[in-house]
Amino acid sequence: MVSARPPIHVVSRNLLSLVVKPRPRKLSRAVEEAFIRLHDEGVIYRSTRLVNWSCTLNSAISDIEVDKKELAGRTLLPVPSYKDKVEFGVLVSFAYKIDGSDEEVVVATTRIETMLGDTAVAVHPRDPRYQNLKGKFVVHPFCNRKMAIVFDEFVDMSFGTGAVKITPAHDQNDYEVGLRHNLEFINIMDDNGFLINVPEPFLLWWGHRTPAYFVTVDDPAVPAGEDADDKYWVSGQTEDIARQKAAKRFNVSLDRISLRQDEDVLDTWFSSGLFPFSIFGWPDEVYLHAIVRDAHGRKMSKSLGNVIDPLDVIFGITLEGLHAQLLDSNLDPVEIERAKAGQKSDYPVGIPECGTDALRFALCAYTSQ
Repeated sequence: MVSARPPIHVVSRNLLSLVVKPRPRKLSRAVEEAFIRLHDEGVIYRSTRLVNWSCTLNSAISDIEVDKKELAGRTLLPVPSYKDKVEFGVLVSFAYKIDGSDEEVVVATTRIETMLGDTAVAVHPRDPRYQNLKGKFVVHPFCNRKMAIVFDEFVDMSFGTGAVKITPAHDQNDYEVGLRHNLEFINIMDDNGFLINVPEPFLLWWGHRTPAYFVTVDDPAVPAGEDADDKYWVSGQTEDIARQKAAKRFNVSLDRISLRQDEDVLDTWFSSGLFPFSIFGWPDEVYLHAIVRDAHGRKMSKSLGNVIDPLDVIFGITLEGLHAQLLDSNLDPVEIERAKAGQKSDYPVGIPECGTDALRFALCAYTSQ
């Protein structure tokens, strides 16, 4: 229910003070009367609804004050309180496991952060890919919350995977779906934009969490281990696999094993070193290619200043933009000038927007070396 603030009338304002006085009673009377009539007629009513909320102003914003912007793809936009522009419009896909099976359903979203408030997955009733999922549920990976797979005609079968995550408390379309299917509404952000109602324990990991587990054995014949003793550490793709390894190592049953996963993360160089393999599907499949070199046959290297960001091939970049990247590097000033000269020679007008296919073809071409 909308509540009216005490009306004020500004008389004067300077740097030191703001003088106000109440508006005439007749004006307040009109506001009260209008509110009461509209409430009695059901035009104004109390309900929990979505609003446009500004974390900077800490206030709701009316629809007419909001400028909506349709994004065709990755776009950098200014956000209050942020020095640099923030990335929007990137479609991210991730998988939800089907409850009670090894199947999974992949959903696509541009709002990956709201997955903590997901309460359902929606597909189109006539989508042949998902007819076998009627009456089934997916399981949230962080809190084991079971979420219904609902069939709703608002889903665009041609967009992404055709399966959509539903966050009723943080999206208008999802809100309507939540009402139609009687879904749970979970608010995951406070007035300042910070996460709340996050499943405990919930940690944010910078990098890939180490898939290693410390073993505790509930058996008097097995002495307690120490953190530095590698014998009491096992690793596995899942906790179940690690538990099986531990049970075999200490020759006890599975129910005697307790595991604690390492809270540390792998150095980012570890994952980045695997990138040429993981991007092509390793360990399930491997695609190897030759060393990527520049136009002069030199190995692309940060120390040479001849590295090209693949995103710059996809989206394009000006010569000035290439020069700016060198200034953010750790190159010696002399090397920076040499690298600038090389960029000016190789890319006199910068790199035009080539798209993803051109990048793929270029990388594939290196296999002929």
